[in-house]
Amino acid sequence: MPFVFENLPQSGDIRLRVVADSKTELFQGALEGMLGIIKPEIQQGSFKVIKVDIQAADLATLLVDFLNFVLAQMNIHLVAFSTIYFQSLTDQTLSAKLKGQPYKRLTEEIKAVTYYNLKVGLQSNGKWEASVVFDI
Repeated sequence: MPFVFENLPQSGDIRLRVVADSKTELFQGALEGMLGIIKPEIQQGSFKVIKVDIQAADLATLLVDFLNFVLAQMNIHLVAFSTIYFQSLTDQTLSAKLKGQPYKRLTEEIKAVTYYNLKVGLQSNGKWEASVVFDI
């Protein structure tokens, strides 16, 4: 299994923990975990692909900026972006394409991805782990 995610209790917010074998899988797992929170009702329709290029000070900030970018694009295009095709991913830059399908509505609304209690790093067991809090 390339990654595992779980929702952790957090008052007024939802905290997501993602464990993955690589940085790319960590980002994919965080995206899928976010979709698991908002539970979009997918409609029939053609797939939409958009480009994303993000720069940040560090990997943790990059993850939050990426998730906030995806959240904004989902609200703009009414598309649930669920797949990432990475061109490059470093600790400070991300270049990729996102692919998704239109949705009717979201079961849960996320206002923002926050920096509160944000943790991202390589663990002693060789796994990548992230803990991200969503403001709902």
